[in-house]
Amino acid sequence: DGASAGVRLGFLTKNRLAGLMQKLGSSTATPEQAVEYPRRVMLARKVHIFRHLSDEQLVKVAQAFEVHKFDKDTVVMKQGEVASSFFVIAAGEVTVFINGEKKRTMAKNAYLGERALLFSEPRTATVVVSSSEAELWCVNKATFMDIVKGKMHQDLMHRIRLQDTNIALKDVKHVKVIGTGAAGVVRLVQHKT
Repeated sequence: DGASAGVRLGFLTKNRLAGLMQKLGSSTATPEQAVEYPRRVMLARKVHIFRHLSDEQLVKVAQAFEVHKFDKDTVVMKQGEVASSFFVIAAGEVTVFINGEKKRTMAKNAYLGERALLFSEPRTATVVVSSSEAELWCVNKATFMDIVKGKMHQDLMHRIRLQDTNIALKDVKHVKVIGTGAAGVVRLVQHKT
């Protein structure tokens, strides 16, 4: 009959959202922070290593993030420098170089800088912005170490071992043969430690 159903639309201003957040006990002081806060929590939920965190821990991470914006070709971290922070890519892309050789490109929801913080060692790679711009969220070392505990710590250590390029055949043990073919035998192996 051509009649259309009515639509009910609600909206919330930045100021009203900031007021509601303060009533709920959030320490966000400005309307801009009130809008940005849920975005930070949503990003933290999408970052692989944060998947084991409780809601309370995710809130701590989101509150601890400092936003840094970088232009193309900006060096975010340099191989060999002392580490003081951990980064999550909120937007854009970065390229990772080890000893001047391009290793990989990383994009939104990826994280970097954890190895140097966990082992209190110098940065193992140089990271350069490869997109026209990038937004990285940074957490300082003290906050990172306070958050990285239990299952999250185990997962990070496991992922770092997988990235270790200094593994030799003597460091692994045979688990089983996965398949055979014209190119040879494919074996499942496990690190001895």
